[in-house]
Amino acid sequence: MPECLAKKLALGGADCVTKVEEHLFRGEKVYRQVVSGCADYPTEVVNSRCEMICSCCGITGIPTGPTEEFARDAAFVKVVWER
Repeated sequence: MPECLAKKLALGGADCVTKVEEHLFRGEKVYRQVVSGCADYPTEVVNSRCEMICSCCGITGIPTGPTEEFARDAAFVKVVWER
């Protein structure tokens, strides 16, 4: 897991995140932050520099970025962090 994401989680910056999954997407490792119990918090996918790749749901319910492509093409690798 990238250091920037680990710091965010350690500081409580993502209280709704229950686990982080590593995936391969478009030839790079990306990290999906799985949310539970917080309807207004989006599920986010970031790269190793914590730059947003895509996000879905959250308070607006409007997906951002290539969410359909991610769902179709991303390959799950492993869980890298779990609360």
